[in-house]
Amino acid sequence: MGEVLIVEHGLSMRKLYPIIFRGKKLVFAKTPEEIIKIYREREPSLALILSNDPNDVDIVNLIKILSKKTKIIWIGSDEEFDEIKDRVDATFSPPFGFDDFILKYQELIKV
Repeated sequence: MGEVLIVEHGLSMRKLYPIIFRGKKLVFAKTPEEIIKIYREREPSLALILSNDPNDVDIVNLIKILSKKTKIIWIGSDEEFDEIKDRVDATFSPPFGFDDFILKYQELIKV
């Protein structure tokens, strides 16, 4: 697993990304246009979406259209989970234990 796409909308863990995703190339996007451009040039194997906006479920749909292989982790409020839980590989709601996050991340990169 080489590259990690990070989509931030209102939430950020910028100081933690290099620690969590050590050795992985990180690419950042905020808009659907940026996501499309990234997938034209490369195919990140993991997408991390940080959002409190239920409309960002469209970003999940876009990534699924662009790549069937990309694993998706959603970090946001519990309210969106019902709508997206079947479309993503993992969900977390702040505050959450980073140990749980790291374990799930490691599980996803083994697949």
